[in-house]
Amino acid sequence: MAGPTEQNFSMRAGDDMLLRVTVAADVALTLTGATVRWWMAKTVKKRGDQVQLKKSSLSAGGIEITNESERIFEITLLQGDTLDVKPGEYYHEAEIETSVGAIATVMFGTMTLEDALVSPEV
Repeated sequence: MAGPTEQNFSMRAGDDMLLRVTVAADVALTLTGATVRWWMAKTVKKRGDQVQLKKSSLSAGGIEITNESERIFEITLLQGDTLDVKPGEYYHEAEIETSVGAIATVMFGTMTLEDALVSPEV
């Protein structure tokens, strides 16, 4: 059985970013009718309100399954998602729950949130 793919990335606080994820071919799941969730927290042990970001394919503007047959989904990070998050390293993880209830973590890694000089006008 295959494990999740490690994906590390960096971004500036307050930027928009699109994360395009292709589920590894050896993961025995289909995206048809699935729910995709992505969370970001300081460590893997955080729960509840200690999770800084939560995205889901069930909510608009969060995650979109863009190509079921190619097993691709996209996570949209918007300016407001990270603008007030303290710069540093965070753990992130994505999982899929299929239409029949099977659950698998398909991606994890370190998200480095960097400080930004330019910020939105207030």
